[in-house]
Amino acid sequence: MKLFDSKWPIVEAAMNNASNKNLALAVSQAGGFPSLSTYPKYNVRPRNPNSPLPHKDIDFDPMFYEISDFILSNGSANVIVPVPPEWLLHPDFLKIAKDVKISHWEIFPRWQNEQVCCSRLIMDDLIFGCIKQLKKYSKVIGRLLGPVSDNPRLEVFDGLAIKGSDSGGGRGYLTVQETFNYQIQHSKNVIPYGVVGTPQQVRNYLDQGAPAVAVGTLFAACKESPLTM
Repeated sequence: MKLFDSKWPIVEAAMNNASNKNLALAVSQAGGFPSLSTYPKYNVRPRNPNSPLPHKDIDFDPMFYEISDFILSNGSANVIVPVPPEWLLHPDFLKIAKDVKISHWEIFPRWQNEQVCCSRLIMDDLIFGCIKQLKKYSKVIGRLLGPVSDNPRLEVFDGLAIKGSDSGGGRGYLTVQETFNYQIQHSKNVIPYGVVGTPQQVRNYLDQGAPAVAVGTLFAACKESPLTM
């Protein structure tokens, strides 16, 4: 089964300030596979005098409506929505995932404000169980910040997004190409994220076995991006 249902093996890499509905629709209409960055609403309650930290309520309804609006406008639920592992632990999130049934969720490795590779995240039994629950409704992609060869739990992911030291934000301790070269020998559906700007680079990764290639900066610079308006 194909990991992505699109005309071209090009994925829009999710970008916090760029991957909105308009850009996602433009990518989809052009034959690529879109990403949509959307967020819940955080309501911080007054500090409990018996607790050293404020309590945060999370309202997932705004996120639900934005995803639903995209699906209605696109005529398809083919989209990647990135989420941090904390949201997986919230029962309201899993309810939304069951209701909207988008094609892909992407788990990005930020845990308690620390960049943590997904290969470490899934060693937490609770997070691992939530990902298995999520897979009942959608495909799930995990991000890797470095090569991994000895974690059988990685098989819970349908695909692995490779970030490197030369990706946006400088994540990872090897380059995208170096990490990809290693990981493609140990995993299926390895997707390079970052430092892709030419057709030749796309062709190179496809020839090496990538199911698709993620592109960020070029999409961020196109006219449909909110960054250029």
